[in-house]
Amino acid sequence: RNMAAIQFLSSAILWCGLLCTNATPYTREARVAGNLNSSTPVVLWHGMGDTCCLPFSMGAVTKMIQRAIDPNVYVKSLMIGNTPSEDQYNGFFMPIEEQIEFSCGVLTADPQLQAGFHAVGFSQGGLFLRVLAERCESVRILSLISIGGPQQGVFGAPRCTPGGGWLLCEEMRRLLELGAYNPLVQNRLVQAQYWQDPL
Repeated sequence: RNMAAIQFLSSAILWCGLLCTNATPYTREARVAGNLNSSTPVVLWHGMGDTCCLPFSMGAVTKMIQRAIDPNVYVKSLMIGNTPSEDQYNGFFMPIEEQIEFSCGVLTADPQLQAGFHAVGFSQGGLFLRVLAERCESVRILSLISIGGPQQGVFGAPRCTPGGGWLLCEEMRRLLELGAYNPLVQNRLVQAQYWQDPL
């Protein structure tokens, strides 16, 4: 199962590499002419329970992108908050609207992203990047790749596994059991905000 996920991720990164090296305004001709010295920047948004900066997750993805595209390509892995632990917590408990507003401000303020960037989101990060593309007019997203993004919502919570954000995941499951549409849960739990009960 993990090998299939790695192969899928590698394919997605390859496609990103093809897109990122051929898209305007960062064309190969401009780089050769010396007008620009790197490939189109890439912005990453991690999934639930992960953080921006773990070397074995988003750090590894950053290195894969740099190997596939250009060692000097600027890759921004979004951190929603001021620390990796705050980032992980916010993935469960900061309302989506606030996460979008926060990330819009971070990306707008980054001078290396002003000419545009490619966006790659994992799981709920893919959903949030789509919302960002629709609502944040001050950024220029050239392409969006959503890997496993719940674009039509979710019904059911993933199994929590020990380690990392296990306690946060268990708290999320407990709140969803109270009722995903309960206003108390809706205002507190990110995953309840994209919950879609088919019944």
